[in-house]
Amino acid sequence: MTLVDGFDLCMLLIVVFFAVKGIFRGFSGEIFSLAGIIGGVYFGFKYADPVDAALRNLFGSLNASVSRMIAIALVFFAVCIVCALIGKLFRALLSMVSLSALDRLCGFLVGGVKGAAIVILVVVTLQHAERFLPGVELRNSRTVLLVNAVLPDIKDSLDAFFPKQIV
Repeated sequence: MTLVDGFDLCMLLIVVFFAVKGIFRGFSGEIFSLAGIIGGVYFGFKYADPVDAALRNLFGSLNASVSRMIAIALVFFAVCIVCALIGKLFRALLSMVSLSALDRLCGFLVGGVKGAAIVILVVVTLQHAERFLPGVELRNSRTVLLVNAVLPDIKDSLDAFFPKQIV
């Protein structure tokens, strides 16, 4: 097995892993998990100030930077937990109306899309890191060829954003 074949196999396993994980978590689990992460980041930065102030009142000697990071993390985890609980409730409701099979099928699809997004991110990142990884040649990879065929506009934008030569 060559390096290129091993790379293609790893990328396929990533997509399969997330698709199978999607079956077990279901559409509702996948969507609410994603909502928790996105919402956690958004609300973490948006509402960190009041939590930061409360932390500094509670722990007077706390460093301002540390307090801000802790505040963001607390809000992030709180939103993730709330979304996970709502997802479990939603999944129970789907089970009660006998829609669990549809939930799992849609979870498989969403999981596969999440896996594909990760593969695309890995491929594009590795293509732009070739100057740092001498001797690693992935141009003949089926995965790289597929990603380049599907996402030429994103690749061109990244080429413009990340210069080929470091000055």
